[in-house]
Amino acid sequence: MPVIVTKNGIGTDKDDRRIEYVRRALNGVARCIRDGIDVRGYCYWSLLDNFECNSL
Repeated sequence: MPVIVTKNGIGTDKDDRRIEYVRRALNGVARCIRDGIDVRGYCYWSLLDNFECNSL
């Protein structure tokens, strides 16, 4: 069954933590692909993705 990661990220303002998180997540996606999992997409969630929720 194909896999699409629709929301993945970390809510932090610390760039070094965000970089490491994304690096590990993408390494995990790469391992899945190497293992034969049909990964069709990956959507990164950033700190600003929920900004619109705070403006209501």
